[in-house]
Amino acid sequence: MVGLRAAIISVLLALVAGRVLPTYENLASSVQIGPAINFTLAWTADLARGQLAVCFSASNRTSTDWIGLGFAAQPQNMMNQSDIVVGYFGSSGKPQVVSLFSDDTEGYPSGQPTLSISKTTFSLVGSTMTVCFTRPLASGHVTVNQTTAVIWAVGPTSVDGDITYHGGDDDDPSGRTQTHRSQNIPTFRWW
Repeated sequence: MVGLRAAIISVLLALVAGRVLPTYENLASSVQIGPAINFTLAWTADLARGQLAVCFSASNRTSTDWIGLGFAAQPQNMMNQSDIVVGYFGSSGKPQVVSLFSDDTEGYPSGQPTLSISKTTFSLVGSTMTVCFTRPLASGHVTVNQTTAVIWAVGPTSVDGDITYHGGDDDDPSGRTQTHRSQNIPTFRWW
């Protein structure tokens, strides 16, 4: 047991020191926030360095899909004023992880992005799409605090490899039928 504990602490310290890319295996907390598509969020907050390492994934995805997670402005849990990180395969087929900003309640997030992201990875293994990245707690339009809410979505890319509209879902506070969520999302503690 001592050896396992030492290994976990070693991985977490390496992550904190910036030597390891975030993966589900080396993040401290996780929660399923979208049961319909197994949308799962994992994270580790490093308060000393002011950083947040994040991974998120969803099932039943293909190479012509995208996946996104947004940090919602307080106190609303809507797309408006949200910093968003999206992963997808671009027109050349190369993995892309981009930072976007939504300055409207719907539609393509066309505001000026200022969220700094690093250590980005994007993968599609089987039908599970995963994005991992690190961000400063105080970056972009939304500074992450203990109860910052998130929004999430998946959707198709165009034949040119561009992100397109995720489509509408009926309101379902349980999340059991939705492929996107920008309201009625319970907050959770980041640290």
